[in-house]
Amino acid sequence: MYDKLGSTDILMYDLMVTCGFLSVLVYNFIMFRYKKKLLSNRSLFFIKISSKQNKNSLISKPGFWTVIEILLISIVQHLPISLLNSKFGLLMKTGSNYFGLLFFIPLFLFILFYIIAINPFKQTDLIAPACPLALIFIKLACFCNGCCQGFECEWGLTNYYYSSGPKKEFPTQLLEAGLALAIFIFLYLYRKKAKEGTLFPIYVILYSGTRFFSEFTRNDPNVFGIFKIYHILCIIGVIVGVVELMIVLKYSERIIPYFDRPVYKWYKEKNIVHHHKRKK
Repeated sequence: MYDKLGSTDILMYDLMVTCGFLSVLVYNFIMFRYKKKLLSNRSLFFIKISSKQNKNSLISKPGFWTVIEILLISIVQHLPISLLNSKFGLLMKTGSNYFGLLFFIPLFLFILFYIIAINPFKQTDLIAPACPLALIFIKLACFCNGCCQGFECEWGLTNYYYSSGPKKEFPTQLLEAGLALAIFIFLYLYRKKAKEGTLFPIYVILYSGTRFFSEFTRNDPNVFGIFKIYHILCIIGVIVGVVELMIVLKYSERIIPYFDRPVYKWYKEKNIVHHHKRKK
């Protein structure tokens, strides 16, 4: 299979990347609808305002805004992957680099959660397992394209990606896809026991830790003895995950009120003041 997919079949690569986004979208939709935890204060504000004008309109329905929120979160969670990975890769001189997404996606999500006024930790717990789920398809896309290859070995799979001719390599992409699947299963099963907001930092730690060991099977140049540049990024990733975990455990109760704020109450008070001024 690698003999065929590892050549120039870029359509299969694009298909796998698309499947990665669809997996995020479907997973988020199922979890949000099942748990019924997603409906931000901003959406509630629009529902209350629009229902006063026309209760039968589409924008006065909670389901409409739930779908909009799921789409927004899924897009922010997955679609920046290409831009972030390539830019971060250029910065680190490594080529496309998943750590760009891993480090910056919480920032983008928290900005979105602040705008729509919703508890960020409750929602990141729901979407965290979708990250390794999408990563499975991303690694399969790399396998189809013949990139992110492993070290050369006689018992490996033939990779036709090279212009100099085919080479037999260890299928690191499949190993990392399997590790991503294991992380997804763990996060999905552990999500009910985890303290609110801790699931995404745990994912950062797990991915960085497993990638540290799988990196030894990659065909990347060594920079410090037997260690590669990705080993350094993995260590940074574990540190970042631990720091995020400590922030959640220590400061989550102080952070939540800034996000999960009563938007409609503010609008109502503003209109009451405006009404009293007009009365005078």
